[in-house]
Amino acid sequence: MRAPRPVDAIAVVAVLAAAFAGCGEGDRAASDASAQVRGTVVIEPTCPVETVDQDCSPHPVAATVDVFEDSAGAGEPSTDPARSVEAEDDGRFEIELAAGNYLLSARTSDALAQGVPQEVTLRPKEEVEVTLTIDSGIR
Repeated sequence: MRAPRPVDAIAVVAVLAAAFAGCGEGDRAASDASAQVRGTVVIEPTCPVETVDQDCSPHPVAATVDVFEDSAGAGEPSTDPARSVEAEDDGRFEIELAAGNYLLSARTSDALAQGVPQEVTLRPKEEVEVTLTIDSGIR
C-alpha cells in the first residue's frame, strides 16, 4: 500500500469543503420561508348550566396541538399530523412552520372533548396569532 500523497489529501479536503459549503445556507433559506404561529387553546363550555354567579367563560387548557398539511388549501388536510406541539397549562403554544396551508386542531386526553379545527394560511416571515377551541362535551 502506498503512502497518501499531499495531492490526495488536498483533493479530499476540497471535495468535503464543497459538499458542506451550502449546508448552512439551506437552513437559512428554510428559515426565511417559514412563519411563526402563536396561540392559545381554550376549552368551552365549562359549566353544564350557566348561572349568574358562576364564571363559565372559556378557560385556557393544556393540550396537544396537531398541525395537518392542507396542500390544496381546500380544507382537506392529510389524515396524519405533520407536526404536533404541546400547549402549556396556560394554553399557550408556539410553532414555526413553512409557508403554506394548514389545519390546526387541539386535543386533550378527555375522550368527550373534541378540538374544533381551524384553517391557517401562512406566508413567509409571517407571524399569526390563533385561538384554538376544544368543545368540552358538556351539555
